[in-house]
Amino acid sequence: MKEESQPPVASFIARLRDRLQSIRASGFIKSVGLLVFSSVLAQAIGFAALLIAARLYTPEDFKLLSVLGGLGMAIGVVATLRFDIAVPIPEKDEDAAGLALVAFATTVLTAALIAVPVVLAPQWLAVDLLHQPALTPLMWLLPLGVFTAGAFGTLQMWAVRAHRFKAISGVRVAQAGLAGGAQVGLGLFGISPLGLLVGPIVNSGAGFGILAYEMGRSQLVLARRVRRERIRELLREYRAYPLVSTPEAGFNVASVYVPMLIIAAVASGPDAGYLLLAMTVMQAPIGLLANAVSQVYISRAATAQRDGALPQLTADVLGGLFKSGVGPLLFAGLVAPPTFGLAFGSNWVRSGELASWMTPWIVMQFLAVPLGMAYYATGRQVSSLVIQGAGAVARVGLVLLAWAIDTSYVAEAFAISGAIYYAGYMYGVADCTCLKLHVFYRTARAASPIIMIWLVAGILLRWGLDGLH
Repeated sequence: MKEESQPPVASFIARLRDRLQSIRASGFIKSVGLLVFSSVLAQAIGFAALLIAARLYTPEDFKLLSVLGGLGMAIGVVATLRFDIAVPIPEKDEDAAGLALVAFATTVLTAALIAVPVVLAPQWLAVDLLHQPALTPLMWLLPLGVFTAGAFGTLQMWAVRAHRFKAISGVRVAQAGLAGGAQVGLGLFGISPLGLLVGPIVNSGAGFGILAYEMGRSQLVLARRVRRERIRELLREYRAYPLVSTPEAGFNVASVYVPMLIIAAVASGPDAGYLLLAMTVMQAPIGLLANAVSQVYISRAATAQRDGALPQLTADVLGGLFKSGVGPLLFAGLVAPPTFGLAFGSNWVRSGELASWMTPWIVMQFLAVPLGMAYYATGRQVSSLVIQGAGAVARVGLVLLAWAIDTSYVAEAFAISGAIYYAGYMYGVADCTCLKLHVFYRTARAASPIIMIWLVAGILLRWGLDGLH
């Protein structure tokens, strides 16, 4: 006797219930969801502070932030010699603690080395090297920013290894509140541009302090167990990180901040300040979702690589990124020109125009950045180094070419170079994860209905906003 089949509605409800149960059981989804929720709150706080800061500080102040803040962030990334990125990789916690200790030590040393010229020759650094005389009395912020960035990055990767995503979530919200509060508070008292420049330092410094408290004494005890002999062995075992990953990271940050330094020095007006605001707003979805996905992805990628499941993991993550972020980014790029002036004030219309130029770059970055951790999980740091180096040369070269032809378009050239750079980076990710082109195409096609809805909404809103003018 045949079993009676379920009614269609009951069958649908049963499948939906099973799907929800599988989602709840997925550690990946839970971890990403927790980080995304905290990122939403942190981004909301940061955006509210930015709306106020844009009216308290001038585009010239933002230009100084793009120079000094960008320089501190760039050096901070390589100050750890990339041993911080290696922290989630070892199987033993003692080995991970040894790598974290090395990362801290190199961060302190780098900050101390930078402090020497800052103390002895601040005017040479600000005027002769950076072409920003207004930074002369503020150069002391540079070594402090390098230390806080490197130290926070190391502790954050330790928390990722321990799957302390709840702690990371709380830190993100606290960072946004403290950094935004400092910038707005000091701006209200007219402490400019110092109030704006301390924001990144407060952000990373608060993150370091809170995570250090969260990790507690138990982690310090673990660090004390690490033997000096084992640290020397770890230095040999993970030598690819300082020898390959550090230049790779240097090329990565240079591809952004060297062109920004050039634009700040040669462009007519404060285009570097306009670019910084446009990048901050347009890259918000990257901070909102992509960074969260990246941290969870790297925590599972090494195991997936050993089990032969990395291609499927990568395809699943890519599909989620297509559906969740590409449409909103295209929408934001379409409506940026009129909305920047409305949101931040008439001084910032130029930022909206540059945000539209940046949209292809930001879309490719949103897709590539979370999956870029695959280079480390697969041991393909040399491939990443080659791509990052070629990309940095191309981006700087395109900006210099635009400068030689017409300085009015160096910012637009910088935006175009970003799309080219991240397209190449994404190709390398697909190669090292064995992600086939047809899988990429199928994933994009599956997300196309959602993307089209965002595109139509953006076109209609842009048409309406332009009609108001």
